[in-house]
Amino acid sequence: MSRTRLTGPLLWASVLFLAALKLWLVDDLPFTAIPAVVDDGMYLGLGVSLAEGRWLGPYDQYTLAKPPFYSFFIAASRILGLPLRLAQEMLYAAFVVVTLVAVRPLLARPGARLALAALLLFNPATFCAPVTGRVIREGVYPALAGLVLASAVGLYLRRHEGGRALATWSALLGASLAAFWTTREEGEAMLPALALLLGATALAQRRQPGRAARLLACTGPLALWPLGVLAVAAGNARHYGWFTLAEPGSPAFSSAIAGLERIVAGPRQPHASVTRRARRLAYGASPALARLEPRLEGPLAAAYAENTALLSAEARGEVGTGWLLWALRDAAAAEGLHRSAREARAFYAAAGRELADACLAGRLRCRPAWTTALGPRVRPLRASEWAPLGAGLARAVALTVSFRGLDAPSRPSLAGPEERARWSALLGSAVVPGPGEPTPPPSRRARLRGAVAAAYRLLPIVAAAALAGALRMAWAARRAGHRDLAVVTAGVLLALVGRALVVGYLEVTQFRATIPLYLAAAYPVTLLWCGLGALGLARAAPVDAVTVGAAER
Repeated sequence: MSRTRLTGPLLWASVLFLAALKLWLVDDLPFTAIPAVVDDGMYLGLGVSLAEGRWLGPYDQYTLAKPPFYSFFIAASRILGLPLRLAQEMLYAAFVVVTLVAVRPLLARPGARLALAALLLFNPATFCAPVTGRVIREGVYPALAGLVLASAVGLYLRRHEGGRALATWSALLGASLAAFWTTREEGEAMLPALALLLGATALAQRRQPGRAARLLACTGPLALWPLGVLAVAAGNARHYGWFTLAEPGSPAFSSAIAGLERIVAGPRQPHASVTRRARRLAYGASPALARLEPRLEGPLAAAYAENTALLSAEARGEVGTGWLLWALRDAAAAEGLHRSAREARAFYAAAGRELADACLAGRLRCRPAWTTALGPRVRPLRASEWAPLGAGLARAVALTVSFRGLDAPSRPSLAGPEERARWSALLGSAVVPGPGEPTPPPSRRARLRGAVAAAYRLLPIVAAAALAGALRMAWAARRAGHRDLAVVTAGVLLALVGRALVVGYLEVTQFRATIPLYLAAAYPVTLLWCGLGALGLARAAPVDAVTVGAAER
């Protein structure tokens, strides 16, 4: 069979068949109904409000608590009449297709691209029950992370093509980056990879005729990224009076949290940046925060300390850093300070100012204020924390590459029968029974998913080959024919390291985060890096790169 036929309809028909097979494999995976007001239940409720044309619904302390793209995605699936599982799989399949098109200049051989498609499509993290068995943003975040990276790779590899190709890939990057940025709070982890790929793309325009127009084609459509973020903030301002993507990232709320974390109140407590003693000192220095003392101290703090202990024994009975913002917001709502977004913003801004003034006047012993490149909520690490960060980074990479822990069973639903029936209707999917209720035996597809997950646990062998291939490409990058694959592989590796650093930072500062849930976005990036690195070792991709590069010249 000729290469021409394989690179045309037959190749894409094969990819379509694999995507349909993957959909069949996961179609019976049920969702766990967890009506959590800060996760599953919140996303579903906000999505229903959006689908009904009520923006994010009535305002309370949870409405603007997290970036809302996943709720937009739920709303879109409801409007289109698609089951949520199908919509999420379609988004992931779109990422795979974009990736195959993006790397075409490197992988001209159809067999190599088909193998890469299979490797990405059957990623076991996409049917890991604790991740995609819940109605949480990790259902779309891996695909969005992959789309951002694939779009940047596609733009870099078309840097010598016409303005239309540059603008198309740049627009795709801008749109996917806007969705990615409005899904979770740590989008900055992707910036080093984007800086490398976009920087190399921009540098290549210096020797091209009409370089100003070409640079505009490369960078202009990227404006979709900030425009998308601003559009969500403007929608929140219109409906609630607070121009913000999510309240915890706003200057007003950040100033209150950062002010609390600056207070010196005895020895530092691992995973608990604001102890009970620090809160008592804050109440004496800030009249605004003093209003929360009757609400925050007592059963509310005890409940959050109990939740903290589930992921961090190091916090020693304190409210953990990752739970503090929720405890603070719940206490403010109980005091009636979240009746409107404007009132909440004024309260947090006042608390932040009062704490800053108390530190400046010496009424509180305070650590120096910090503002890092990632904002005041991401504090610099102390000298004693760098070694644990390295250990956490190593654990995150090891867990990602080994694909361990992805075969955990579904958790029982925490909703009653009537609520589970409502969830099933809204999601277009089966829902896991509650605790103690009979569960059906594992289906044939469930057993197949287990077999696939077991096969992926052999990936460390591929990863070792990929590392050897990456080192070989770095050495061979002195020659132009090998340079593209080396740059792309380095960019993908930076994206993987960026996500691992986020998990390592959370592990050091907040709670045990080296779990599949927080690594979900790293798995497709790992698979892409392994595929490119292994092909580089086999010298297939560099040969194709030389051939394509010669054809372009």
